[in-house]
Amino acid sequence: MISRRVFLGRAGEIAALGAVAGTGFSQLACTSGTGTSPAPTGMFDLEITIWGLAFFYLPPTSSESRDSLPKPQAPDTAQKSRTPSPADTLYTPEATQLVLLLDPKGDMERHFPRVYYDAKYDCQVEAGKFWRTVPLEGTVLDLSPFRGHERAIPKIPDLLDISPFTTRRLPDLRGQNPRNLACRITLPPGQARDGYPTRRWEVRRDSTRLASFDTVASRVVWTVHGIPGTELPLRLRPLQTDKDQGKCGAAVCGEPLPPLKPSGGKIELYISNVPLYELGHEPGTHPGPVPCNFRMPHFEAFFQLYDEPGPLPALYNVEHCPGPQGTPYTCLPSGGH
Repeated sequence: MISRRVFLGRAGEIAALGAVAGTGFSQLACTSGTGTSPAPTGMFDLEITIWGLAFFYLPPTSSESRDSLPKPQAPDTAQKSRTPSPADTLYTPEATQLVLLLDPKGDMERHFPRVYYDAKYDCQVEAGKFWRTVPLEGTVLDLSPFRGHERAIPKIPDLLDISPFTTRRLPDLRGQNPRNLACRITLPPGQARDGYPTRRWEVRRDSTRLASFDTVASRVVWTVHGIPGTELPLRLRPLQTDKDQGKCGAAVCGEPLPPLKPSGGKIELYISNVPLYELGHEPGTHPGPVPCNFRMPHFEAFFQLYDEPGPLPALYNVEHCPGPQGTPYTCLPSGGH
C-alpha cells in the first residue's frame, strides 16, 4: 500500500493523478538524511519560489489613513469595524509575510495548492531525479520560526498590487481567514526578487483601461539567509475556517514531514496553486498560443477576497500585439490590503 504522507514523481513528469487523488507513482525507501550535505557552519539558506493563485497580504503604509481610502460602493458595517488602523498594520523588524493560496469560487476551475521539494533533502538519491509532492488544501504552513540574517519584510519587486482597483479594504488578515482560502503560509523576513518578469500588462474594467504595467512578476522568490541549524523540520497544521471547521484536507496535516537537510548549504521549496493541467514542480504552460489582449482567466479570484461588487477588473497581456504569443501561466501572484 502506498503511503499518502509524501508523494513522489520522477523529474520531468507532472504527477497530476497522484497529486489530486492522494496516491503516488512510487514510495521511495531510503535512510532519511543520508544523501545530504549539511553546511559545516551549522547554517543554511532557505529559498521559496511561489507562483499561481497566491495573494501576498500588504498592510497599508502609515501615509494611507482610513479616511483617505476609497469608499465601498455598498457600505459594509461589519467589514469597516474590522479594518485595522495604520498603526496596527505597519511592518516591523519582527514582522512576517502572509501568503494566501486561494480556493476560487463560482465557475472558475479548481486550483490545487502544493509544495514540492527535491527528495535529495530527506533521502539518499540523485539530485533532480525525484520530487516530493505535498498537498496543502486546508492547511497552515508556518515557516516564520526559521529566521536568518534578515530582520525586515522586503518590498516584492514587480508584484501586482490590486489595492488601487478595489473599492473596499481587507480586514487584518494576519488575524483571520477569508472564506475562499485553501492554504495559509507565513514567511519570515528575507530577500525577495522577481523570479520571472513578464512584460506589458493592462488592468481594465469593462472597456476602460485603469492602469498599465511594463513588468509584472509571474513568480516570487523569497530567500532567507543564514538560518541556524542543520535541518528544516516541517509540520502542517489544520486551517481554521468557518467552511472546514478545522478539518484538514492534506494527508500529512498534523504529522511532521521528514526533516529536510541542506544540500550545499541550501534548501529549495517550490509552492504553487494552479489548475490540474499546470501541476508540477516547475511552472506549467498555458495550452497556447494565446492571442493578443489575452485575458487572464483567474484574476477575478483575488477580488473575491474583498467581496468586490461588479463589474470586476480584468487583467490583459498585451505583449507582441498584434499577433499570437505564448504565456507560461494562467495565474499571476498578486498582493493588496
